[in-house]
Amino acid sequence: MANLMCTYDIENKAILELGCGVALSSLVLNKREANITATDYHPESKVFLEENVKLNRAKNIDFHLCNWSDEETSLGKFDLIIGSDVLYERDHSELLSSFINKHSKENTEVVLVLPNRGYQGKFNLEMEKLNYTHERVKPESTDNQEDFSGYIHTYTKTLTNVEKEDLNTRR
Repeated sequence: MANLMCTYDIENKAILELGCGVALSSLVLNKREANITATDYHPESKVFLEENVKLNRAKNIDFHLCNWSDEETSLGKFDLIIGSDVLYERDHSELLSSFINKHSKENTEVVLVLPNRGYQGKFNLEMEKLNYTHERVKPESTDNQEDFSGYIHTYTKTLTNVEKEDLNTRR
């Protein structure tokens, strides 16, 4: 994911990283002066993030400790949501898809880099129920990285006619 974020189109986008861990992708985006918010369930992630920001002499990165099952968060909505290796528990498919949808703007792009651990099929079905289209591509190998056995999954929200009418009414 961090490699992908080195050149990804981030202009004028509010970006949310899910399950940031040590926050390498957030650090890359921060270096590119992106509007990045990092999240994780594990409280130590904030410590790792702050230490990495300090070591890299970077500006602070907004961090929120949150669980995908949280009904209310202060995160808001985002243009781009990213995550790497976030589907490794049976119940994550429903929780993650719901969390993503809750924090998506009308044209949000979701990019997940996932190894072949499983649960992707179930997650794809959950995202489809929420009107997201899905594209899966194999990352290109480079001289300085080993072949990755997973895929880059991109999801884009497609509004239903009811959602389009509601959006037009609010405007």
